[in-house]
Amino acid sequence: MNSVNIDLSDLRYYSTPDVVRRIGDSGIAGFLTYAVFSASLGYLSTLLSVAVSVPMVLFAVYRNRILTRIVRKGFVVAFTFGRFVGAIFYASSIILFSGAILLLLSPKGHTGYVPLILGFALSSVSGEWNMFMNPRAIGKLSIEQFLFQLGQGNPNFPWLRRGVQSVEKRLNRVGLTCAKSSLFLGASYALMRKHEVEADIKALSAWVGQPGNELDPMILPSVVHFLEEARDAEKVGFRAAPTISDKMSELPWQQISYATGSLAIVVGFIVAIIRFFNIS
Repeated sequence: MNSVNIDLSDLRYYSTPDVVRRIGDSGIAGFLTYAVFSASLGYLSTLLSVAVSVPMVLFAVYRNRILTRIVRKGFVVAFTFGRFVGAIFYASSIILFSGAILLLLSPKGHTGYVPLILGFALSSVSGEWNMFMNPRAIGKLSIEQFLFQLGQGNPNFPWLRRGVQSVEKRLNRVGLTCAKSSLFLGASYALMRKHEVEADIKALSAWVGQPGNELDPMILPSVVHFLEEARDAEKVGFRAAPTISDKMSELPWQQISYATGSLAIVVGFIVAIIRFFNIS
């Protein structure tokens, strides 16, 4: 296996209230589907509403079991899967919003409900997997994945960048702010110069992966070491250029997605109730 393993304690499993809430979401999706198509499809609208809601119920009920099987394949597979469902989650907000716009422009038509129902289903299903790993675990495992590949002689430096950025964010929470990506620059420069820094990188990994450990003074020597390496790298002209993903990550995508999706669902739900009870 070309990937580090994930400890089950680093996962976010669903509790019983979580499962109940997701089943409620499936009921809303089924109602929206039935309310929209009951007049035009008759009994087929019931089958359609079942086809929409049942998969959502099954994903909620079996989510923990499926998650356990995915993480057994290693961190790389689990992280890639998380990025994939995250993209679906954000895309579903766009689909939901487009459906709400169509409903507002044509409240008597059915066109807007197609993206609304599709977007709601995708949002609910992908939401089952959103943030299934603790953020602190992602930072720790990213660094461990880099060290694993470094030992094999084929390191993937984006793993190191992602991991030490988690360290920088955690330092910032206790008032120790450093330049963005400075730890990554220092670690990369030290590795390029063949300095022995694996122990310092492991120290960062251990610290960022432990909950409630922000004030551990043992991490300071490693942080200071990499900041000094970053300063030396800048003296000779190197710098850590921010990537597009770095700039995009600074935006509150999850909050935007939730706000957009919630607004679209409220609009669709109100129109569905009006139609269902023939309110004019």
